[in-house]
Amino acid sequence: FTGGKSMSVEEVIDEYEKIKGYVDGITISGGEPTNQLDFLIELTTKLKEKNIHIALDTSGALFKKNNVDLIDKYDKLINNIDLFLLDFKHIHDKEHIELTKVSNVPIKDFLSYLNDKNAKIWIRHVIIPGITLDNKLLIELGYYLGQFKIDGVEVLPYHSMGSFKYQQMKIKYPLEGIRESTEDEAIHAKKMILFSMQKREQDEKGR
Repeated sequence: FTGGKSMSVEEVIDEYEKIKGYVDGITISGGEPTNQLDFLIELTTKLKEKNIHIALDTSGALFKKNNVDLIDKYDKLINNIDLFLLDFKHIHDKEHIELTKVSNVPIKDFLSYLNDKNAKIWIRHVIIPGITLDNKLLIELGYYLGQFKIDGVEVLPYHSMGSFKYQQMKIKYPLEGIRESTEDEAIHAKKMILFSMQKREQDEKGR
């Protein structure tokens, strides 16, 4: 909120125009892009007028299903987004709060909202040794996700490259001392999640 560069919608589009021959579209990420929801709606509306493919990388943590004014804004936004990249940090709420300082309830509500709106969704999940790199948790996550129409699952190995940001802000790094996970562990974790998702789908069909 205190750094970065302030840009208008037109300036963002101008930057895209300089490189559009080399890219397939625009991915909007952050931080959390829905912190600037009004700007996001304005920007994506202009981008869609130019038929530009738009992906939105979001945690979903700011979604409030009972806030009518907010839902109206999300209803406008969702029509502009071709792909939602939804970060899902932990399946259990208590552990999610310990890991991220926020509840996963709004994230689950946002996933349900996107599913009801037939949005295209990719789930992104980081595996952290001792925290989320656990077969039981992976199976639980997959079984939960299996009730929704998910277009893709991306499992990412944890790395500590972001620790320097905490050093810059003079904040203790919360994952200090935890080893990085491997590509092989990410491949295994994805198989576990996908297997459990398929199990949920089969169970739903059998009811």
